[in-house]
Amino acid sequence: YRGDQESLCQTIGLFFAAKIIIAAHGAGIVNTLFSRPNTLLIEITPDKLAPDPPGIPWRMNAFYANYMGISSHVVVVPHNPSAKSDAEIQKMYSLDIRPDHIDRINGIMNDYLLNEYFAQQTQQVKNISVML
Repeated sequence: YRGDQESLCQTIGLFFAAKIIIAAHGAGIVNTLFSRPNTLLIEITPDKLAPDPPGIPWRMNAFYANYMGISSHVVVVPHNPSAKSDAEIQKMYSLDIRPDHIDRINGIMNDYLLNEYFAQQTQQVKNISVML
């Protein structure tokens, strides 16, 4: 997704259809307002912008995601030390995403997908029980 290349209708359709959204911290995450409940949002945040102490619900993104039923997770990564300003740090290309961050993102997605699978299986069993 690139906000300057899609129309509003295309943006709404993209976010509505998405089950998993991985995005750098920034204003573009507001488009999750178009997402359905139970969507997974993984927000990649530079360490310089992360809360101190960690775990504090400091982000408006987490607030409205929770309100809308979106599962929100933050992966904090180091910013590139060559970045000179907060504006540079916020850009995705100035983040230092390492294999352990990719592993964490994969773990979050796997947990989400397993939970979705088991929820579907449970619903199918409930549907069969009702039919009996």
